[in-house]
Amino acid sequence: MIERIKYKLPIIGMLILVFIVYSFAQPEQWTVRTLKEYFEQRLTAMDLAITKAEEATEKRFAGVNEFRSTLSDQQRTFVPRLEYEGGHLELTNRVNDLRARLDKIENMKQGGNVVWAYVIAGISLVIAIFTLKDKFNANKT
Repeated sequence: MIERIKYKLPIIGMLILVFIVYSFAQPEQWTVRTLKEYFEQRLTAMDLAITKAEEATEKRFAGVNEFRSTLSDQQRTFVPRLEYEGGHLELTNRVNDLRARLDKIENMKQGGNVVWAYVIAGISLVIAIFTLKDKFNANKT
């Protein structure tokens, strides 16, 4: 029974279309040949429209697929957040260690400069004392 209904539906649809076309047109305009030409033109136009719609859909899906591939490429090449945070923390620790080392070196240089200042002041003081001593000894004699 279902098989019969399957085959009868297209025929019933065609009869309904013929009835609709026939009811809107003048009865003397339609013949079997003109109806056949009319429906062949309509079916050709529908096939062309379906083909164009399918091509447009394929183009749209090609763009969507390209966008998807771009997103998957980004996902593969971007660094995961946890990996970035781990590497960033390690680099931050290294930078802080280097800063501490540089501070120590600068403090040692400043301390070395102070030592040199004391050494030069001490030498100048010793020279001044010997110079004064020689002057006093020269004045006594």
